[in-house]
Amino acid sequence: MNSLVNTLNNLLVDVSNLTGVPLRASAENDIDWYLKEAPLLEKLILAELELGESMSDGSDGDSDDDEIINRIAVCLAAQDRILELTPNWLSALVRNWFLKRDPITLKHLRIVLLFCYKACLQHSYESELKTISTFVESHDSCRRWNHDFNIHGSSRLLNVARQLVRNVLEDCDWGSPPKHGPGAILDRDVQKGAWSTWYSTIEEVYPYGEFFLPSKGLSAKWPHPEIFEDKIQARVSLVPKDSRGPRLICVHPAEAIWVQQSARLSLEAAITKPWNKRSHRFGSLPHPCGKIAFDDQTINQRLAHKASLDRDNATIDLKEASDRIPCSLVEWLFDKDYRWIGCSRATKILYQGKTLIEDYAGYAPMGNATTFPVESLVFWALCTAAIMTHTEDAALLTAKSVHEAGGDYCDSLSKDRYYKKIGRLPSMSCYVFGDDIIVPSCFLGIVKDALTKCNLIVNSQKTFVRGSFRESCGLDAYRGINVTPLRWKLGVDIRSYEDMVSACNLAMRLRCSGYYNAATALYDEVGSALRIKVSEDRSWKKVVKALSGSNSNLPVTNNVDHGGIAEYITDAQLWGEYEHCVLFHPTLHKFVTNVLRLEQPSKRVVGDWYHLISSLTSLERGGLSTGHHSTLSRRTRLSRGWSDVT
Repeated sequence: MNSLVNTLNNLLVDVSNLTGVPLRASAENDIDWYLKEAPLLEKLILAELELGESMSDGSDGDSDDDEIINRIAVCLAAQDRILELTPNWLSALVRNWFLKRDPITLKHLRIVLLFCYKACLQHSYESELKTISTFVESHDSCRRWNHDFNIHGSSRLLNVARQLVRNVLEDCDWGSPPKHGPGAILDRDVQKGAWSTWYSTIEEVYPYGEFFLPSKGLSAKWPHPEIFEDKIQARVSLVPKDSRGPRLICVHPAEAIWVQQSARLSLEAAITKPWNKRSHRFGSLPHPCGKIAFDDQTINQRLAHKASLDRDNATIDLKEASDRIPCSLVEWLFDKDYRWIGCSRATKILYQGKTLIEDYAGYAPMGNATTFPVESLVFWALCTAAIMTHTEDAALLTAKSVHEAGGDYCDSLSKDRYYKKIGRLPSMSCYVFGDDIIVPSCFLGIVKDALTKCNLIVNSQKTFVRGSFRESCGLDAYRGINVTPLRWKLGVDIRSYEDMVSACNLAMRLRCSGYYNAATALYDEVGSALRIKVSEDRSWKKVVKALSGSNSNLPVTNNVDHGGIAEYITDAQLWGEYEHCVLFHPTLHKFVTNVLRLEQPSKRVVGDWYHLISSLTSLERGGLSTGHHSTLSRRTRLSRGWSDVT
């Protein structure tokens, strides 16, 4: 029995104890069901929840009787379908959820269905072909959109969105040259800033002689690129994502990524620039500062949590978001500034050494350093423009109706007056983190229409507005309670030291959530894997020192932020049966416990996204970098460290 199945079996025991519903405690023969069918069942349950709650609480009070009866029938049919797809051993828990509709039952049910969803498994050839096919279909869809746009031109929606983007880009400092960080570069045989290949598209915007030489006086001495290309090529690489299949990344050349870094930094700075620091302001146009985040998911998480209580905001998720943004759309919205981001995008896509796409019609898939800020700004501008155009139209219609009724007519009737008539003024703020979007619930319909018109697909199974469930940026909330399920993100077994650190973190969160049997079983799996691993690399002495005085297979700690290989225990346990494991560190002058940490003999380059360059370029080489080319350690080692007693 592997580590995943053993932990899952014990998790079923915990869920049975916590809910009082008996569950069969054997997952070994059903692991395929957990990987493939269970996540689909969970989506059906959330879809039924979205439909059922909106009727039970009267939130659709304006609907006529026939519509209500029809929706009740649809809801009952959805429940029957769910029970039909549910295994017999789980049906009692599902029925219990239908009766109670409480957050705790939902959380227990979802952890059973989604615990294996993120398992890192070897994907089948069919799943890889499906991922490639979906990518090509997205390209074809972008190509058709580009063609239609070039024929029919822009629309009012896109004109407003363009003005919003222009308002942001007025403060964008595109002219700053790319620069290296303090870390090492990928190829130590080459001096910093000396590239072997150069591209004509980059040269038009960033002339090599002006932007890439340490000084103009070194032009004759500094090595120039030996190869010049007209098209930037990117190679498709498939990396683990979840049990459904791999994630597709297009690996760009290091030269292109380095240029993209400059555009990314400039664009992110302009998007997040506060009002009092902006030099250009277009009246009272909305600005994305505080609405778009790049390193803080808690903004969307707090809004999703609040919306699960008051339902004022809806959470939107997009399918293949980065792959479905047409190049013509970005070029139109960015206008004259497009050249700064467009010069380094790949137009030729390779797969297994052969040309997959000759002229890529999308803006840029994952792998381009500018993809995240560009898609965030595009999504925010489209959603905000849709709301602005809708409220202006509604205000004018209201003004016209007042005039026809004999009242005073005003062409410039404000949206405030319009919403005063219908009861209240909702927020117009749209919040974006990548493809996680939050908009006011009353505007969801027009926002979906706007996104659809721009070749984007709203994932209806992960978009929530009617019920009390919201999902955004990794947080799932139901009626104000966090119901985010814990997930296994390893292979079926624990093999490396990195796996052990991840497993200890998961076991700690399982224990804190009340799944004690699962946590204990997982810690035992880590202990067994640790004994095997240290016997291979002769790290016994460090492990013995770290375990000195402990009755466990692992060091113990009560610090949730220990970040190493250790078993998390409660304060009462630490100062009770494990009190002998507490040491007073004379140098640190505080109480600590032992913990096993990982160390890298060579320093990892992590400063300012340079780790992204290393990762993507190593993929371009066809695997991990080796020898003197690598800035990463070839071998991770154990070290004995300390964890503060909290």
